[in-house]
Amino acid sequence: MQQKKVNGLCIPSRSEETATMSATGEHYVVDEHGNRVAIILPLREYEQLQEDLHDLAVVAERREEPSIGFDEFKKRYER
Repeated sequence: MQQKKVNGLCIPSRSEETATMSATGEHYVVDEHGNRVAIILPLREYEQLQEDLHDLAVVAERREEPSIGFDEFKKRYER
């Protein structure tokens, strides 16, 4: 598959898709009808989103665990 450079990024070159940039700076891949079909993110931003999703999954898993008050927490960890 050929690639083309758009705004400094190499993207797959398909006749039905092109990359556009919104007024706020996001890069989208659009189809021949102008519908957004994908987004191009900087790798660091993607990795941060993945980390945030993982953190939220851990919170959801632990939702039913018993909690302790701050004073009890301090007693346990001041040692």
